[in-house]
Amino acid sequence: MKGYEGYLNVDGYAGYESLENVELAGCWAHARRKFDEALKALKSPSSSSTRSTIAKKGLNFCNQLFAIERKIKKLDAKERLKIRQKDSQPVLDAYLAWLHEQKEIIAPQSATGKAITYSLNQWHKLTTFMKDGRIEIDNNRAERSIKPFVIGRKNWLFAVSTSGANSSAIIYSLVETAKENGLNPFFYLQFLFEELPQLDMTADLNLEHLMPWSKELPKDCYIQKKNKNAFPTKIGKAFSFLRNQVFIIRRLPSISCCGRRNFRKTVISKRKIKNAFPTKNRKGIFFSKKPGVHY
Repeated sequence: MKGYEGYLNVDGYAGYESLENVELAGCWAHARRKFDEALKALKSPSSSSTRSTIAKKGLNFCNQLFAIERKIKKLDAKERLKIRQKDSQPVLDAYLAWLHEQKEIIAPQSATGKAITYSLNQWHKLTTFMKDGRIEIDNNRAERSIKPFVIGRKNWLFAVSTSGANSSAIIYSLVETAKENGLNPFFYLQFLFEELPQLDMTADLNLEHLMPWSKELPKDCYIQKKNKNAFPTKIGKAFSFLRNQVFIIRRLPSISCCGRRNFRKTVISKRKIKNAFPTKNRKGIFFSKKPGVHY
């Protein structure tokens, strides 16, 4: 985060408060989750119906905000901010007044009390999204991006050293930023490894054209959209599988069995077209368009 200035979507972690030149935007998904968890805890027969009603009320306030966000998701930043000021601000005002009322009634150590305290303590951050239409109402995108890292951390446990942790953070930041910009991380990194060695490292470098958000990146770096109308049937999927394996099979003959098995399994399930493909013997060898290549 060194050198960064602007808004930052975060959860309730207190460590972010020490960042300089950054305005924190709180996560409404976390605020909502507190009431959702309180509601689940209050479903037992011994729980108070009054507290259950209060938790539902708090959850309803959060749901109203998310409903507004879903409607304006595809609008530009200016339009989003305008609608937020018109529709979201009244909800926020009513929610804040309700929080102060319930704080005096509900025990702070109860699940509902903790949900109320969380929203009040995070209020200055939860309302940041009202300042700029570009700010998201939650940090779910960020949490989804770090999910692979969190899962991987359980596999290798430690980064060994601070340098290892820094290197890990850099590569994960680069890969996840590439994904957010519609890039295929493998082809994007391949492009970087080809281009960076050719740069003059002694001069002042301008790497803007190599960044994940650059418009100058080659088209091959971007994720290609699949054609949903191509090969919709079972038999079509088998042909598609074989077609996509042509290059691999030429180098790895062992994969041919997998391709042939997938094709035969589909044909056998269709009794009427059991023999509807070229065969050389009962094993069902299928020939590709390229001479000398068979599976």
